[in-house]
Formats: sequence, C-alpha cells, structure tokens
Amino acid sequence: MSVYEEIVSAREQALSSIQNATDLSNLVDLEPALFGKKSVLGSLKGLMGKLDASERASVGQALNQAQKGVSVMDPCNKPTLDTEYKEIEEEKIKLMDLKDQEDYEGLTKIMKPIAHVDLRMLDRSDFVMVYIDMEAKPFGTIWELKTALDQRKPTLVMVEGGKNNVSNWIFGVMNHNWIFGSWEGLLSYLHGIDGDTIDADLTRWVFFEQE
Repeated sequence: MSVYEEIVSAREQALSSIQNATDLSNLVDLEPALFGKKSVLGSLKGLMGKLDASERASVGQALNQAQKGVSVMDPCNKPTLDTEYKEIEEEKIKLMDLKDQEDYEGLTKIMKPIAHVDLRMLDRSDFVMVYIDMEAKPFGTIWELKTALDQRKPTLVMVEGGKNNVSNWIFGVMNHNWIFGSWEGLLSYLHGIDGDTIDADLTRWVFFEQE
C-alpha cells in the first residue's frame, strides 16, 4: 500500500468512527486517537523523511488535508497550560467550601482564569455544543450560551431530560430546532450538515473554502 493509500484509508476510518460517535464524551475521546501524534495519521508523518523531495510536498499536503476536521475544545479538559483549574469534581467542592467560608478573594482568584479561558474558547469556536442540566443551576453555561448567541455562532443545545426541561426563555432567544433532547439527535443534525442532507442556516453557519 502506498503512502497516499494509507492516508486515504486512515482518513476514511477516522470519519467512520466520528459518524458512529453516540455522545459528546465519545467524540472528545476520539480526537487524540484519530488525529493526535500517536494516531495512524500522526505516525504517517514519520514517513515523510523517507520520501524523495519531489514527493514530500504533495504527501505533506495530503496529510494536512486528511487531518482537517473538527477539533474539540472541552471546558472540563481545557486545551491550555495557562490555567490549572477546571471547576469539576474535587475542585468544585473546594470552590463551594471557599464560598461557605466567605473567602471571596480566594474564590475570585480561582474563578477568574476559569471564566477567561472558557470565554476565550468560545471566541475561537466555529460552532458550539451546549449541555444544559437545569437541576445543576447552570448559570455559567447560560452565560456562555448567551455569549455564543451574541456572536451569531451556530449554537446547538442538548437538554438533560428532554427539550421540555429547558427554560421557556431559551425558546425566545434561539432557533428551537437547535435544541435537542439527546446527543444522538444533536450528532445526527451535525452529520446532516456535514453531508449536505440538511440545509445550513447561513445566517449562522459560515463555510470557508479549503486551501
């Protein structure tokens, strides 16, 4: 099998895995396995040095094209070394303890970089998937949702317990067809956009020509 054929095969396998993803966690876990340095596509870059100079540029271009896709930025696993806090699990308990102790300076010191990085991730996103659990009092999530809507990004919402569980207010500020009661429904919509079987709302979606 030639390098080109290996690239095409690896890309097809990656796309198949993405299409079979059933929830957001599964999709996030797939990214390093499919596109990371230790993935098949990543390992193929190691073959570049064995190619003739005349082939190297075209193979490199094919690899870059194959690795173009969706990069997931997860606020619970922030893709940056500039903040050590994630606001989950034990950290969330610590934050609540600081509030109970009325240590608002300590609470602010931890929360400011968390909010800064999360909102910066929104700035860089081409589209946004939002998970809302109304039982969790998701003030930060609602703030991020409003920010994404204000930036006119395609914003897809998955509501724990079904579409009827979300606040009525949400129906007044966004397209209700982008509110889903399951990850399967949301991912099915994305597959439809990717496969051109669903008409994209071009007042929100912007598709750039690939070089």
